Formats: sequence, structure tokens, C-alpha cells
Amino acid sequence: MNIPWEPAIYEHKAALIGKTPAEVSASADLLARALKAEHAAYRADFMTVGIDVYNVEAESAGALVEETGSTSCPEIRTPPFSIDRFEPPAPPDTTVSGRYPLLLEAARIARREIDESVALRIAASGPLSIAGKLVGIEPLVMALAFGDRSAEAVLDFAQLLCRNWLTRIRACGFDAIVFDSVAAPPVLSPALYHKRVRPRHRRIMEHLEALGQEDRPLVVGGDTTPTVNDIVACGATTVICDFSADAERFAGALDGAAGVTVRRNVDPALFSAAASVAPAAERLAHDLRFFARPIAGTGIMAYDADPDRFRRFRRRLRDAFR
Repeated sequence: MNIPWEPAIYEHKAALIGKTPAEVSASADLLARALKAEHAAYRADFMTVGIDVYNVEAESAGALVEETGSTSCPEIRTPPFSIDRFEPPAPPDTTVSGRYPLLLEAARIARREIDESVALRIAASGPLSIAGKLVGIEPLVMALAFGDRSAEAVLDFAQLLCRNWLTRIRACGFDAIVFDSVAAPPVLSPALYHKRVRPRHRRIMEHLEALGQEDRPLVVGGDTTPTVNDIVACGATTVICDFSADAERFAGALDGAAGVTVRRNVDPALFSAAASVAPAAERLAHDLRFFARPIAGTGIMAYDADPDRFRRFRRRLRDAFR
């Protein structure tokens, strides 16, 4: 059986062309070059257009993205709004604002040179992660836990940003991949996710479906075993079984959702270490058999990850999965 591959490559793609993540995130040409280098090095079945995938929407609304080092993603150090005094600005125009045009141009360039069999998807942030960038994660989660209406106002605006960006991505002929890992336990309890975030994820997935996107990946990293059924119920068709989760328990929680694709991640530290890749490949082969529609993936690859170790790992996995 041929297992599809989806390594999580963001800042690492900059290393493949000898640039910093900040440089690549600010240039459509460099990002397209990095995507082509990523394809040449990893030959993955799924690729993501993006570097600092959680900053783009908040930046378009006024957040300042700053360089954090030569090997790490740029970051929003200071939220631009206070949750206690939040007044939503006018929604940014996705045709001209922020880095929206840059990401679309990079995708167009890369698409011309990367085989059509590769799913090239543009990164979008989910509403909780956007809201966390706008007002800070801790104030947001505390306001949600106490039922504060201010949290709903921020999430309403964040959801609008997400929806508008997804609409633009689809209008330009691309698929999107939605990232919202702030929604994972233990940042958010399963009960809080079910009550306050699941309805928003449902609306986002329904919007993507209405826009004609058949595969609707919702990336919520960490151990989402307690919430995965809620995530699937939102309409997500691909979910993440991260390396911190137990694959058998995760599969048991998914009982009755056999049509869902599950990306089982391996710990990305493996590709920056000197240990043998064989034991991890055998464990991943074992874990993938729990799922009817598996994808082999990784957690976020470090800037200095070694493509040769990944290729050895991939060969060992192929042999182990026969």
C-alpha cells in the first residue's frame, strides 16, 4: 500500500534555499523558490504555501510581525488589541492587504513548476488562533471560560477574517488548509471547545464546502483525542493524530468516522538527531494501520532538519508497511 506523505514544512523550507524564514515569508519569489526546493527534497504528496502560518490574517488587521532569529519564524510579539476594549476595525481587503497577494503569487509561481499530482494548499488560520494573535491567547481563553461577551466579539471578527481569506483563496483556484492549534487541549478544555469553538469551526468548514473544496483539512495539533469527534462533526475531512497522541486511543475515539483521513505525525526531532530512524519507522507503520485512510506526516520540521534522514525514514517506513 502506498501511503501519502505530508511533512510539516514551514521555516525549514527557507533553510533549503539558504535564506532566513523572515526573508522567505516576505517575498513571493523566495517563497516559490523554497516550495520548489521543498518538492525536490521531500517529494511529498501535500505541501503548504506559507511560513509563519498563524500571523497572516492578524497582520492584515494591524498586528506587527517581527523577526525573531535567523532560524525561526517571524512572530507577533505584542497583540494589537486589548480584549477589554476591542473595537473591530474595517475588515482588510484580501486583494491588496498584508501578505495575501504575496501568498497567492507564490502559489501561482510554484504551481507552474510543481507536478499537478501534488496537493498545493494555501495556509489559513482558524478563528481561535487569529483571535489569540489579536488580543493574546491567555486573555482570550480566560474570557471564553468565564463567558465574557468580549471574547465573542473578537472571535466574530477573527471568523470574518478567516472566511474572507478562504473565499479569496478559492476564488483564485487554490485549496486551503486551516490551522487552529490554539483550540487543542490543554489550552482549551474539551467542554469549552464543544461549546464555544466547535460552532465556529463548523461554519468555517461549511463555508469551504460551499466554495467547492472537497478535502477540508483542519489542523489542530497536540493530543486532540478528547475532541476529535467534535472536530470531525464540524465537517473536517482530514484531521491530525499528532505524535503526542496514542494512535490506538485516537482511532477508538474516531469510531464511526471511517471516511475521515487521518494524518499520523512522527516526532520531527527525529530528523535533527543522530539516532537510528528504524524504530520510529516501525512504530509509525504500526500506528498507520489503525486508520482506514491514513497519511504519514510529521510535526513541524526544525529549520536544521536533515532531508537525508527523512528520506531514510521514508524508505524504512515503506519497507515496514508492506
